[in-house]
Amino acid sequence: MKASPEGYTSSETSDAVIAAAIAVGHPSDLERESIIMEYPGSVSGSEVKAIAEQTAREAILSRDLSVRAIDSVWVEHKVEVVGCCFAGVIQI
Repeated sequence: MKASPEGYTSSETSDAVIAAAIAVGHPSDLERESIIMEYPGSVSGSEVKAIAEQTAREAILSRDLSVRAIDSVWVEHKVEVVGCCFAGVIQI
């Protein structure tokens, strides 16, 4: 398995489960920017989602802010021959 800090993972291991998640943490102070965290790994989608959400929460709290909301999405894939998962955010 190859994981990256950019929110994707890939694997060439048959039957491996890989996943990627992204979480956006919104601080209570609406004047402050939201924080985006991603996490890829060779675990279930619900596990990468929980990790991404926790890191977003910790990042907001480390800035002495309170958390208003956390939005997140995840994708999971069972590898047959070669597989890749990616989770990302596009700001418009």
